[in-house]
Amino acid sequence: MKVVYQFLISLLFSVGVTGCLSPEEPSGQTDAALSETAAAVTDGASVELAVLPPHDVYAVNAGGDAVGGFTADDYFTQGDVFSNVSQPVNTTGVWLAGPPEIYSDARQGSEFGYSFTGLNPRGVYAVVLHFAELYFSTPGQRRFNVSLNGTVYTDIDVVSLAGGPFRATTLLYSVSADANGTINVDFSRGSKDQPMVNGIEVRVRE
Repeated sequence: MKVVYQFLISLLFSVGVTGCLSPEEPSGQTDAALSETAAAVTDGASVELAVLPPHDVYAVNAGGDAVGGFTADDYFTQGDVFSNVSQPVNTTGVWLAGPPEIYSDARQGSEFGYSFTGLNPRGVYAVVLHFAELYFSTPGQRRFNVSLNGTVYTDIDVVSLAGGPFRATTLLYSVSADANGTINVDFSRGSKDQPMVNGIEVRVRE
């Protein structure tokens, strides 16, 4: 059945369907708002790293400097920078984790966004969002929305996804660039407090 699941993921990229491909990963991250989409694609099976895109077009350290293959914060509009180095962020066992340094700073605000241009028009890419909660300590204190070229995912709760504060977590989405070759990643308030993000990657297939 593993071959069937891999075929389904490949088919999803080839036809340009947009959705979250984040299953339950080794560190246990899931997003309740997205799990139904993931289950529909994978039927509960884990997506193996072998079927993921192999390299980045963009890798941005949101709110921070260049480090470990991630460029300094760029391509954004609005928002401000927040950092907290009072304790290291744990990235152990985190699926597609970036360098630990990217999780100690973030871009945040009532609403802000990133625009990634120069992509293949209507091409299908993987967007990896990197998170670690640096301020709140319990689930439900921060819930925000993410829009990927107009497809909105609501009430993302980083503490719930990661299993606590100062723990990294990632979400993987399949996103089609628009007719101009652009992917817009926009963040807005959900049911509690303001959005934040620590890093963003846009990946292509081989």
